[in-house]
Amino acid sequence: SDVQRLLDADSPAVYAPSGHLLFQLKGALTARPFDASRARPTGEAIQVEGEVMSRVYAGSPILALSFGDSGQIVYRTGLASPDDFQVRWFDRSGTTVEVTQRLPVALNPALSPDGGRVSLFMGGRGADIYLLDLLSKRPSQFTFDPLLDFAAVWSPDGAEIIFSSTRKGQPSTTFSTRWTSRASTAS
Repeated sequence: SDVQRLLDADSPAVYAPSGHLLFQLKGALTARPFDASRARPTGEAIQVEGEVMSRVYAGSPILALSFGDSGQIVYRTGLASPDDFQVRWFDRSGTTVEVTQRLPVALNPALSPDGGRVSLFMGGRGADIYLLDLLSKRPSQFTFDPLLDFAAVWSPDGAEIIFSSTRKGQPSTTFSTRWTSRASTAS
């Protein structure tokens, strides 16, 4: 089997439903058009954001970004402080279309498959997962445990949220909770 180098990057590349590989290059969030059926780039790389936040896990940087099924991208820049978080929507030319209110200590954004909600890890000690409704622009608490709940991931159909927690005394116990429109009743 032939191994072919596809691109230079400072992080693993992630394939987006829009047909792009997204990756970090010299600190910047970068996108490159990619044909998944042929496993080949189809255009030049472009810078999406000047600096995107990443964390090193198992020796490799992991980007703070997520995608919706219809091509939306949510990511965390590396420039903002944890207490200065806002969700910003951009059009395809990179122009800011919309900005939410400032949110307290918000990390690990994950966009729901339908693009209508973003799950966020919010708070300090004993922090929980919140859901930010993108129509109302208001966050609602999703988990209510006194210990830490974090790293939420949506199921492909958007019906469940899988997350890590310190609930059982272990640093990364994984839980699954069905999402309902009344997020305040979930635990």
